[in-house]
Amino acid sequence: MESFFYRDNELRCEEVRVADIASRVGTPAYVYSRASVRNHCAWFENSLGEIPHLSCYAVKANAGRPILAEIARAGLGADVGSYGELHLALRAGFDPAKITFSGVGKRDDEIEFALGAGIHSLNVESAEELQAVDGAAARLGVRARVLLRVNPGIDAPTHSYMATGSRATKFGIAEGEIREIVAAGARYPHVTFAGLHSHIGSQIVTPGSFSAAARGLVRFFRELNGRGAGLEMINIG
Repeated sequence: MESFFYRDNELRCEEVRVADIASRVGTPAYVYSRASVRNHCAWFENSLGEIPHLSCYAVKANAGRPILAEIARAGLGADVGSYGELHLALRAGFDPAKITFSGVGKRDDEIEFALGAGIHSLNVESAEELQAVDGAAARLGVRARVLLRVNPGIDAPTHSYMATGSRATKFGIAEGEIREIVAAGARYPHVTFAGLHSHIGSQIVTPGSFSAAARGLVRFFRELNGRGAGLEMINIG
């Protein structure tokens, strides 16, 4: 947050006095730093270096179109959870090939809109949703790239309402069921199993749970590919 600092006991954003902004537009007001957004995007990309990757910003975190447009210009992708978020991401300038669609309870029209827009992939939560994606792809005459959301069985240190990766939660698919889904891939002729996905919760401030989830995904990814699954990627959520 180097773009926000105090000088002469006055808060500034990129050399602009925040008090001047408040006097012009009134309060409450949200003030963002374009330089800070750009710097944080660059930090994410530079930290991964030459590792093949796609960084996706969670649109649910901030739906401000100017902010999203800045992130899109930085070359990042978008993670969306609804038709509205997908529409907003496209309007903000995100490359459809860099958009991934997460979220539970996707409607058929949302799935069809996403496939028609040519997005990168859909994160699938259940065998029933996978069937819906296959049907939508058949109607559109396209092939859907999906990532199967694994329930990693990790109880992350956060509020119980925000923990989504433990065995007791309703989110994701158990490894045993994913094995069966992949083995029965012929049931989904309009779907390509592109990889695995997990999301263990929100507002987690310790790295250990993420490391454990990532290691579990890598292990399971290698197991499935050892059986000929042909998976390409891992989305660590």
